[in-house]
Amino acid sequence: MLSREAVRQILQQACSRNLWMAVPIELEDYIVDFAAKNMRAEDVNDSVCGELSELAATCTL
Repeated sequence: MLSREAVRQILQQACSRNLWMAVPIELEDYIVDFAAKNMRAEDVNDSVCGELSELAATCTL
């Protein structure tokens, strides 16, 4: 299980700054909690950043 801080660091490094800054804090906390409990470090980058990019592209963030 990853720590919440480890997940935040992975996402801040992997996602573009503008993309990660666009995430509302409530959603950020949910994403970090879910990823910390359910994902391996190598999956966080591809899965979470990919989903956030898709959400941003459809303007639902």
